Amino acid sequence: MQRKLYIAFLIISALLTGVTIIVSVQGTAGTEESLFNNTWVVFIFVAYVAIQIVGLIYYRSKLSLHTIGFYLTHIGLVVFLVGCFIYYICGDKIPVTIIVDQDRMYNQIQKYSEDGEGEFVKLPFDVGIFEFKVEKYDDGTDKYYESLLVVEPEGTRDVLSIKLAVNKPYRIAGWKIYLMGYDGGEGNTVSLLFKYDPGEYISLSGIVMLLAGVVILCLFRKKEGGVSDAG
Repeated sequence: MQRKLYIAFLIISALLTGVTIIVSVQGTAGTEESLFNNTWVVFIFVAYVAIQIVGLIYYRSKLSLHTIGFYLTHIGLVVFLVGCFIYYICGDKIPVTIIVDQDRMYNQIQKYSEDGEGEFVKLPFDVGIFEFKVEKYDDGTDKYYESLLVVEPEGTRDVLSIKLAVNKPYRIAGWKIYLMGYDGGEGNTVSLLFKYDPGEYISLSGIVMLLAGVVILCLFRKKEGGVSDAG
């Protein structure tokens, strides 16, 4: 049984590796999402997770630190993949251009599909960009820029003002808002990225478990008879 599981694991791993290579080579916007929305890719993904789970059930070894590391590594991998899958099924990533204007707030953003058709996505908050500042070097290139993001959560009268900078996203109601750029001129418009990832913390938990398991496996090697000692 274990030999069959091992062979199946290698085959599924090779198929998933092939999918990853295709995504990397094509490198176009939306490619990753379209691949994971493919029925066969979803089937391969589910089969991979199922094999991991069955392997854990059939794994037999005397309780030791090595065994704990083995379980943490494989369970962490499953949890991480499940979190990623939740994002591809339920998550969203929407680039938006917003005018810098103290009189404008938005409670929905427009999302465009690959064929150019747009649809509006309702947000659980109102959002606007009230200010934009940019610092430049002597040669005219950008040194630093930030915007004043104003948010009003739905159902409240609280108005939050946040300084939004590159690589410093703001989290609210399951969304993360990134400052991506501006129009390059006076900063009359800014480019934002709205990302919704309901599987983010699941994926992070899986990564922590995976790393902990790998560390334990490296520190405690399995000896003959299933006994583990620090190595």
